[in-house]
Amino acid sequence: NKMKNKDYWKILNHLNKKFADNKIKINKIVFYSKIKEKKPEKGVIHGFYRIRDKVIGIKKDISQLDQLETLLHEFTHAYEDQILKSEKMRHTKIGGKIFSKFKKESDKILKISV
Repeated sequence: NKMKNKDYWKILNHLNKKFADNKIKINKIVFYSKIKEKKPEKGVIHGFYRIRDKVIGIKKDISQLDQLETLLHEFTHAYEDQILKSEKMRHTKIGGKIFSKFKKESDKILKISV
């Protein structure tokens, strides 16, 4: 049973309410077949958070689990940008701790069957 766009929104809305008092604004979640990789040395890119228009992009052709992890990763960037008001924390220990908190919470609300 494949997750749908509304399922991703439910997760984001839950995290937003619990950890950010509903202050994080995400305008859209979009699914792409290809993501232009600006910095190939950064490794594999499965998604992005675009500050300018508050969009989260996720690659279509990755596993559902990877899509979920990408969603949480990009939501972490939105949290850093909109709540902590810092882009400097991207891919740091602090960002990692925030991501872990989001992942643990989403694991509680999801039943993933393998």
